[in-house]
Amino acid sequence: MNLGLVTGDPLLLALLFGVVGLLSVALALVGTAYRLRVRNNRTQREWERREVLWDPALLGVLAGTAPDQALHALVAAADRFFFIDYLLRYARRLDGDERATIERIAAPYLAPLAASFTKRDDEFRARAVRTLGLLGQRDYRELIVGALDDPSDLVAMAAARSLTQSGSPDLATAVLDRLPRFHRWRPSLLASMLARVGPDMAPPLRAAFQNPDGDPAARAVAVEALTELNDLEAADPAAALLAGTTDRNLVVALLGLLLATGRTEHLSAIRPLLDAPEAPVRARAFAAVARLDRAFSAADIQRVLADESPWVPIRVVEALEAVGATRLVAQINAAHRLL
Repeated sequence: MNLGLVTGDPLLLALLFGVVGLLSVALALVGTAYRLRVRNNRTQREWERREVLWDPALLGVLAGTAPDQALHALVAAADRFFFIDYLLRYARRLDGDERATIERIAAPYLAPLAASFTKRDDEFRARAVRTLGLLGQRDYRELIVGALDDPSDLVAMAAARSLTQSGSPDLATAVLDRLPRFHRWRPSLLASMLARVGPDMAPPLRAAFQNPDGDPAARAVAVEALTELNDLEAADPAAALLAGTTDRNLVVALLGLLLATGRTEHLSAIRPLLDAPEAPVRARAFAAVARLDRAFSAADIQRVLADESPWVPIRVVEALEAVGATRLVAQINAAHRLL
């Protein structure tokens, strides 16, 4: 290439610099990828070295043929946090006596982790909460409960997950009491977390949704959790609340609970909401009436299909499918095809 020609033409000169710049970026990316691959390979080799060293000793401790100290002696000071991650792999897969053994082995390594909790960044604190919840919840429950009030949403949610996965209603109630703290998270996620605790969580959930001074969004989450638990005892108070409740999301949640657990005597509380101005409320009300009213007729189906909101029949069908009302779903679909 004639360099004199290039330097005399601004467009060609710009093109040349552009090509050189792109080549430089490409070489930098290749170099970065190579360095990452070398580092990952080195990390993998280090993990394999540790596992080869620790696996036989851990299996001996789990089998009761070796003391804990036989394993502790193999953990270098620089490898303490790696060893915690190593134990987490087993903790997630084991239960019963074997899980208790893993927690006992982990105990000496958790204190430094807890001590550094407040001094580190959000991601470290969130990971620490999850780790302490899995390996040392009995000893560090106060720290985990306190993390519900952490300024970081990530840390607070890690604490909430840990407490609801404990299976303890007492611990999970701490999450229930702070539900407004998690207003940025999906209500369905929060409800599933609380329902995961099990049927023993139902009494505090019932108390929460019946609290007239409670946050409406939090009360709706409690109702959704009871729906997942299929809690029959919640149906009567849910029907009683319908008439005086103005928060749309709470009304929809109450209707969802009655759709799953209601009885024919609850129809009188549900029917007035068939004419509610909000389409989501009408949809849930129609679905609940369709499931509970044995006299639900073709005329009622036509009323569903004629609703001014096209989402009403869609949500009705979805709700009925969810509770296994296949006959009604078939009738609604057939009526829709005839329109």
